Amino acid sequence: MGESNWYVKACKGTARKWGDAIPDPDAFSRKCEKSVSPEYRDALRFTGFDLESFETVLFSYFGTLAVFLILFGVDLFLLFTRSFNSRTLSLMGLLTIFIPFCVLYYLSEYVKIHAKLMKIASLGDIPEVLSYIVMSMKLVPNVEHAVLFAARNSERPLAKDLKKLIWDLNLRTYSSMDEALLSFADLWGRNSEYFKRSLHLIKSSTA
Repeated sequence: MGESNWYVKACKGTARKWGDAIPDPDAFSRKCEKSVSPEYRDALRFTGFDLESFETVLFSYFGTLAVFLILFGVDLFLLFTRSFNSRTLSLMGLLTIFIPFCVLYYLSEYVKIHAKLMKIASLGDIPEVLSYIVMSMKLVPNVEHAVLFAARNSERPLAKDLKKLIWDLNLRTYSSMDEALLSFADLWGRNSEYFKRSLHLIKSSTA
């Protein structure tokens, strides 16, 4: 899930092409794993991006370096072909430093930004998805069946997250549907307390 995203492709490509340039890849990978926050890990899991922390860090650094070199090259070209006053030169230098920092921030925070946008876009999907779950529960009081029913019948983006939840359950990421649903509820609870409470109520109704 998420393999077609430009960021995922760029991270994978950078790691394949430049990963060997790192003196100690294993140490770098461990350092990256320790440096990322729990919020970042949650965002990575929520987006479904098949990425390691070191891949995102590596792309952030190399992407920033590439932008800096491009800007620096443009500056040199302009300096050799035209003349500028001191104010313009100062502005050029400032932009050459400032823009790469903005790029570094964007690339390093992209996963969290993308996850937040996904959650905002999916907030309107909650009533429909819940209605499918409740509808199924009335017919067959089984949480796993209800989640699967909602994932199959809803065409909303949130249904894709439910499909991923079922996929993770099949991969034994979770020991049971109850555990998977609680994890899903906690993940969404930061953006919709209403959805979190609803999922907890659905789970408790079969207890």
